[in-house]
Amino acid sequence: MKRYEYISFAKTATLFFVVLFHCMIVYVPNPIYLECANYTPKIMADICWTINYMLVPTFVICSGFLLANSIKKHNRSIPQEIRRRVERLLIPYYLYGTFWLVPLETHFNIKMLGREEDYSLWESFLRMLTGQFCDHMWFLWILFWSSLFIIILKPLYTRGHYVIMGILCAAAAYAIQFFAVDIPYFKISQVGPFILCIYVGFMLYKAADKLDKLGDGYIVIGEVTGDKTFSYGDTSISYDEALETWKAPLEKVFPTKAVKDTSPVKSELYKADSVYICRNKVAKPTVFIPVFPGTNCEYDSAKAFERAGADVITRVFRNLSAEDIRESVDEFRTSIARAQIIMFPGGFSA
Repeated sequence: MKRYEYISFAKTATLFFVVLFHCMIVYVPNPIYLECANYTPKIMADICWTINYMLVPTFVICSGFLLANSIKKHNRSIPQEIRRRVERLLIPYYLYGTFWLVPLETHFNIKMLGREEDYSLWESFLRMLTGQFCDHMWFLWILFWSSLFIIILKPLYTRGHYVIMGILCAAAAYAIQFFAVDIPYFKISQVGPFILCIYVGFMLYKAADKLDKLGDGYIVIGEVTGDKTFSYGDTSISYDEALETWKAPLEKVFPTKAVKDTSPVKSELYKADSVYICRNKVAKPTVFIPVFPGTNCEYDSAKAFERAGADVITRVFRNLSAEDIRESVDEFRTSIARAQIIMFPGGFSA
């Protein structure tokens, strides 16, 4: 199943739970059924409204993701996209409102958000026509306006100007939230936050598209299973067999298992038949420690010789220029002539 099919399923699931919440709305304190506040526990009301406020933005984000996929897949013009939005969102809304919502609510004279009691059929129809009386289909207006705004910004999206697109979406959401909040028609006052939600859906689609492109040129050669075997075609090698085969070549050099050595250990004493004594006796010898690029532990070596009573000469071989190299060679020659011991310290690259 492709990624957009999972997103489509998530969109359907969130819509289902939104509808389920609205079926339970009479049991939750709300502006329409105020009498419910008298017998509904506050914690239950808070949980229900929190879930509702999470589901609707998630629904719009999924819608933005799928809209981005549709724009990339079909490459329609802006007028074609707007026409498609009208066909998929507004026409179903007006069909539902004309043949179900208005006749039903008028017949039973039900007070709803946007419709007062004793409204005539014509008054209810006008309210529905202008988007003031929508009942549970208000989200169709939300999707229409938010997707319409994003579709108008399609040239920015296709050219990769995502930051500019985001700034315009934030500015539109701010303007609607603070300057159009009193407009009662077509749910314009409620669309501000959902413009940002549908923009987030577009950006998630773009991020997923980039992640998919990272895999271009790669071939899947296998998968990890719970079996401790390496299998290819009709050939199967156990994990233990592969491990032993891998360790075998160096087992004798670097054994992984300790073996008890029973061979006798020689403990012979060293016999010094002749002892060499230096003819040039120096009470305090001089030690020369050359320091090359990459040398280390020259300070430790110098301190060790000084503790033993020697004088230490330390010279750095400078190689930044030809003149530095010539001077270093002369210094080394002079220091070697003065010293009785030359000590080369360790180094990783010296």
